[in-house]
Amino acid sequence: MRSCITHPVLPVRPHTAVILLVSLCALLAPPLSGWAAAQEVEPMHAVVCEGTAEIPYRSGSKIWGYGAVKCNAPPDIFYMEVQLQRLESGVWKNYGAPATYNTPTTYKRLGDWVYCPGTGYHSYRTKLHFEGFHGTWDVTTKYSNSFRTNC
Repeated sequence: MRSCITHPVLPVRPHTAVILLVSLCALLAPPLSGWAAAQEVEPMHAVVCEGTAEIPYRSGSKIWGYGAVKCNAPPDIFYMEVQLQRLESGVWKNYGAPATYNTPTTYKRLGDWVYCPGTGYHSYRTKLHFEGFHGTWDVTTKYSNSFRTNC
């Protein structure tokens, strides 16, 4: 291994000496070889995920909504959330607490439920939100068709 010149040989100004030292070090340094010279990077396989927000339904005194996500391979990072929404004064609003899941997988079906409020007709829909990372981030939100019921 060649060593770098540590002091200027020619009489030069101090700031010029620094430039000369850097230039000479770059010229005299051995060429990079092996792993440090050109590291080949294997391309990551594409991970594709599809999601479905299912139409809510009533079972006894509960309204259920499910969302499902299916991937061709598990992403490195995965998060999904299923949330029932209710139509109030013409605006869809989150209703109850969402169900969440955050372990990388190739398939997950997750459900959220709320009790029927016990008064009148209401419209519900399922909101599915999922995110994944495998080289790049992907964020998707889907909504089911609505379901109207009398509690």
